[in-house]
Parts: sequence; structure tokens; C-alpha cells
Amino acid sequence: MKRVAFLVLAIASLTQAQMHRVARPDSITRAVGVYEWTGDLAKPTAARLIPITLFLSGHFEDAAIYLSTPVPLAIQTGTAYELQTAGVRKSFLDISYARNLRSAGVEGAPTAYDDGWFGYGKYRPLPKPKPSTQSAKNGRPEFASRVSLDDDVKDKKDRKSDDPDPERPTLQRPNSNTTAGKQKAPKETSGVSQAPPDPDSDPDRPSLKRHASAPDASESTEGVTAVKGSVLGDPDRPGIHRGRPTGATAGELLPQLSGLPPDLHQMIAVSDAVDRPEHDFTHHFSADADRVDIISKMQAMAKAVLANPALAAQTANPTATPDAKALPEPAPAPAPAVPKTTATRTRPGVRKPHNQTTAPAAVSPDLLDGQLSAFDLSYNSTPTYVFTAHTAGAGAAAIYVTIVAQPDLNGGLQPVMRSYTDGAHLDRVPRLRFVDVVDAEASNRASLLFELRASRSRQFALYRILAGRADQTFLTGSTQ
Repeated sequence: MKRVAFLVLAIASLTQAQMHRVARPDSITRAVGVYEWTGDLAKPTAARLIPITLFLSGHFEDAAIYLSTPVPLAIQTGTAYELQTAGVRKSFLDISYARNLRSAGVEGAPTAYDDGWFGYGKYRPLPKPKPSTQSAKNGRPEFASRVSLDDDVKDKKDRKSDDPDPERPTLQRPNSNTTAGKQKAPKETSGVSQAPPDPDSDPDRPSLKRHASAPDASESTEGVTAVKGSVLGDPDRPGIHRGRPTGATAGELLPQLSGLPPDLHQMIAVSDAVDRPEHDFTHHFSADADRVDIISKMQAMAKAVLANPALAAQTANPTATPDAKALPEPAPAPAPAVPKTTATRTRPGVRKPHNQTTAPAAVSPDLLDGQLSAFDLSYNSTPTYVFTAHTAGAGAAAIYVTIVAQPDLNGGLQPVMRSYTDGAHLDRVPRLRFVDVVDAEASNRASLLFELRASRSRQFALYRILAGRADQTFLTGSTQ
């Protein structure tokens, strides 16, 4: 009995040791950008890719400057991006080349917002699903042909015994005269140091998904001789070309987008070294009445911010700049003078007012171009609503409001982010323009990506909505 008990304890300890074995964590290399274009998505009149984040080794890097010699890693030639909407794959973009534009403050530079690295590539639609090889008959699958057992036996009888059966598996012995048989084992050399390992074989080296037809940079560099084992021999490193780029563009210069035209469109672009299943973060309303009710509540919250801009300062991180503060509440306009009233005596001790006027109540301006977006940022999470709108007017007269809210326990909405600014203070408090949600960490949890647009510069910021708070997880440099 003691031996049996000892054996049971040994097996239990071995099983427990196997259950607590820690596997190597997944190495994630994931780049996120914003694809901007005008015209049709499939055939844009002008387009560009703005690199935003690069997630590797468990933290974020600025994709516009990470390994930017000679070209940032996120926009190297041949890198494949997925164009997404709320996490759903819509099409692909294959980077052909990159350009580093000068700031708008430099003489002879293009318009504003053209500063830093931009990627330019070719649009590629999703592959069409393969047609089924089975034909449906009466709702049931049916194979194209049938072979009976009698036909198979008859065919084998008609075949001569000397003829080999093509369906019968056969084994082949290796031929000693082949090249593989003549190879000799390498000689053992003692006292000779081995060459250092090739950096390309390093499994921890970050890499992004590359298109199959991407050109080899080592073959396209003119006037540069690649040294064996050097950085120039890296097949994944982009080459320096003269004139128009070659390879994926086939000598064609892609139309480059400049400035911020009125018909500008934006979409999330994601590049990952591993093919991962897509995750739809869109929140689907059970009925149209629910969506109408949420829009009404979000508009009421936006009008409350218009009436009292100080409410925008009561939310954590109202804007992307850490030291930014909400605009001071405007001083109330002086009430118009109330004219003197005349009174008529009706009975002793009582005066009845006549032609009395009161001060008009403050009326909040109307909201224009109101847009509501609803998302489920993670599995089994409460919905998150994003509402953006602006008032009438142009330039300094326009007011921009952004509201992010979630349902509370009482059936109402709890604000998570509130932003307020006008055209005269964009350099102090930029305008929050919602781009989309994106899983920047490959964690099946999405973050809100906002564009912070000032008068002549802009930034991009990621916000994590968790436990009723909006925490800024990443902020890019300023693009002038």
C-alpha cells in the first residue's frame, strides 16, 4: 500500500508540473496607419498612408521615426496593409515607395499638413471566394460523377497483369548516382571559430507582412555593391533608387495627396507579421428606435457642452495634449435693459404691471453634421458611443464638439470624453476628429483613434476606454 501511495503521489506531482509549464509568449509586430484618399477607393485621384504606431516587444513606437534610416520600417517597399473598417477587412494596400516631405514652414514647401514620412502604394481588392465544386440538387450536395464498384472491378480485370497499377503506392530506393548520394559529410575542424550567425535568421527580429510580388531590394540598387553578410545584402531592406521608383509601381508615379482637400476620406490600415482572424467591433442596435434614442441623448449632452464649455475640463484627457485645458467659459452677455413699466391702480394697495418685458432666454446654436458611431470595444463589453458635430459658421465662428459616452446603471449615458473648441483657438485646443477604432496591440480589444487637427498642424492619438475612463495610450509627433 505504501508503494501504491508513493506511485500516486509521483504521478500527481508530474501532472502538476506539466500543467504549470509556461509557454513562450507570442511575439507581436503590428503597425497601424491612416490611409487618406480622394475620389474612388479602388481608383483614387490622390492618396497617401500616414504611419501612426508600431507595436513590438510589448510597447508602442512612433511608426514615422522607428528605424527611419533610410526608410521607416512601417512603410518599407513591399509591406502589405489591410484597410479596415471597425476591424473588418475591406481591401489591401501594397506599399510601393515612401517620401519624406518638408515642413510647411520651409520656403518652397507644399501646403500645410505635409511634413514627415508618407507611404504610397497600390490598391488591391479582396480575393474572390472560390466557387464550390459540388452541385446542389434539391438542397442536397451532389458529386459530379459516380463510380460503381462493378466498374472498378471490371477495369482491373481488363488490365494485363504485367501492367503496373497507377493507383497502387510504390516505394523507391535512393539512387547512389544522384547528387544527393555523392555529397560527403563536412569535415570536422577543431580550433577554428565559426562565423557569427546571420541576423536574418534571428527569430526575434521584427518584421511586417510583405506582399508576394515585392521587389528584391538587393537587385534594384544601382551603383551599390552588396557586401556578403552586410546590411546591404538584406533582401527585406529597401533600396535607394534614382528617378521614379521601380518594382511594384512599374515605373508609374502614384498620385500624391497634398494638404487636406474637402473630399478627404480616411480609413484604418493595419500590417501584421502574422495572419490573425478579424474581429468586428461594430455595435449592432437591436432596433432603430434604440439608435434614435441614443442620438437624442448624445445631442443633449453636446448642447450642454455648448452652453457650458467648462464641462469639457471635467473629463480625464479631454484632448490629446497632456497640458491642454478646456477653453474658459465665456462671460455671460449683459442682459438688455428692462424698460420702465407703467402701472394702473385697480384697488387700494395693488399695482398691476402693464407692458412688462423680460430678458430672452439663451438659445444654444444648432448642431450640424452630427455623426454617431457605436462599438463593442471588447468581448462582452458595454457599448461605447462616439458623437461629433459642429455649429454653423466658418473659420473662427465654427464650434466643434466631440462626446464619448457609455451606458450607466440607471439606463442613461455617462460621458467619458468631452471636447470643445472653436476655430479661433485650434492652436491651443485642437479639434478632435474621430477616425475609427483599431486593435493596435492584437489583443482583441480596440482603442479609439482620433485626429487632433489644429490650424496648421495635426497629431494622432489612441485612447483606451476602460472602467469609465479615457486614458491616452499613444500620441504621435506634430505633423505641420
